[in-house]
Amino acid sequence: METETTLTIEDNRKWLRYSKLTAVNNCPRKAEIQSYIYEENGGYKTLDTSFGTAFGAGVAALLTSNNNLLQGYLAALVGWQEEVVPLHSDAGKNKKSFGDCLLAIEKYHNEYAPQILQDWEVLILPNGKPAVETFFVIDLPNGFHFGGHIDLVLKHRTKKLISVRELKTQGAALHEAKYAKSYQALGYAVALAHCYPDYTVEKMYEVYETSERNLVCFYVPQTRLDAVRWLVALLTESRRIGDYIQFGVFPQNGANCMQWNKICNNYYECSDSNHEHPDWLPKSVSVEDIDLRFKFDDLAKTLKVQTIS
Repeated sequence: METETTLTIEDNRKWLRYSKLTAVNNCPRKAEIQSYIYEENGGYKTLDTSFGTAFGAGVAALLTSNNNLLQGYLAALVGWQEEVVPLHSDAGKNKKSFGDCLLAIEKYHNEYAPQILQDWEVLILPNGKPAVETFFVIDLPNGFHFGGHIDLVLKHRTKKLISVRELKTQGAALHEAKYAKSYQALGYAVALAHCYPDYTVEKMYEVYETSERNLVCFYVPQTRLDAVRWLVALLTESRRIGDYIQFGVFPQNGANCMQWNKICNNYYECSDSNHEHPDWLPKSVSVEDIDLRFKFDDLAKTLKVQTIS
């Protein structure tokens, strides 16, 4: 059966992403405002997000082109969203100019890609596309939909093994606690495990430390209980947001109005009525180019979890 590649959601507050669920836990009101304006404006672009996007695009291009460095450079250029500066003018800890990004891709090309390609290849999806930035959607039983992009999925050349790779970048030294229990890659692995039941699905983080220009890779074990917890969390979080929608109120969390000595982007208009801001009213959203689509109940049955609609 072919995957339905398009989806129209009448109320964009029912379109869930990992970042939105995280935002709801931090401050429901901010998440509500962002659900109206964030996706319409293409998201909040920063140097950090630009570096991460370009680096991920470059790595994916290397692994799908038999480690062709020029292809990696070109993909990074297309993915770069900030001013192109050859190298960071400051030798400080960030090192996130476009020139720094090219150095990171060159390092990956020289030191990591050859070893990876000895045992692994990029998975080819049922629709014939390579599993790079794979877009999947889960249809929940309460009218919500969850979507995510999987950075990279590799298939072992000789073993029945699939590896979900999350590509990250950060300035400071890495401690695995930042990612090990994250629900992001876990949810992606749950979806892939359902799609490929004859394979063992593992998840791994590849984190490029810009301060040290070093790539740290670590495997994160996943149990059936972890997968069940993720599904339960997804359904209960969607129900909580459904309650906010029904009551017409998304609560404020004053404890997060200022973080890291920075005021929330929406602090000054947060108390306004939505009707004072035409962009803040619910609207439909069209989701296109879906690679994989699942029903929540099918994922739950795979894990033998009973759900109550």
